[in-house]
Amino acid sequence: MKRIAATALLAMGLLQVAAAQDSPGKSDEQADSSAAAQAAGEQARATAARELQATANEFKVVTIEPAQWSDSSLGCRKPNAMYTQVVTSGYVVVLEREGKRHQVNVAGSRAVMCDVATRISGTVRQPLPARGLDRVAGLARQDLANRLHVNVEQIRIASMEPRRWTDDDMNCRSGKGEPVTGAPAQEAGSPSAIGYRLALVASGRTFFYHTDLRSVRACPPIEDQ
Repeated sequence: MKRIAATALLAMGLLQVAAAQDSPGKSDEQADSSAAAQAAGEQARATAARELQATANEFKVVTIEPAQWSDSSLGCRKPNAMYTQVVTSGYVVVLEREGKRHQVNVAGSRAVMCDVATRISGTVRQPLPARGLDRVAGLARQDLANRLHVNVEQIRIASMEPRRWTDDDMNCRSGKGEPVTGAPAQEAGSPSAIGYRLALVASGRTFFYHTDLRSVRACPPIEDQ
């Protein structure tokens, strides 16, 4: 019995030692994460100060949240700009200055100030057109990958040009465009829609898709491109 009790005590001691050894590692990891978030906050303040011609001390950090983006825009797309399709991790930093809030997305040494500030009573969100563009661009890439029987990572977005469609088929009349997915097209006679013309590159060739940020279609059909 004494031998069994001694063995049990020894086992309990080993478990306590192991727990003590694990704790510092977790604390170090948490400290590293906290330091990275704090650095992102300072970088966001400096970026906002530069963009708005102010001083960093004028900005108060409201929130810092970890985030991940699908391309080099860091979730802040700008018209006619081209972005690399690469998954990037970082932080969404919300700042406050003079009754307004501003969003700055930070990843490593890069910081991008997103459009536009909202009042303190409002909620800061990523602009809806940018979020919709991410979604339909992904749909277009996946559709083209399926048609060409290649991995979606081999499909690169070369350009995204803002367009205003003047008909219910996004200027892809019957026989000149193929619906991919999304909401039904506009009803005939409805107002013109703001959208984008996407140029996708695969295997050295360029393919075009039209979107109204609700649905996306190859235009002209892939076999004609």
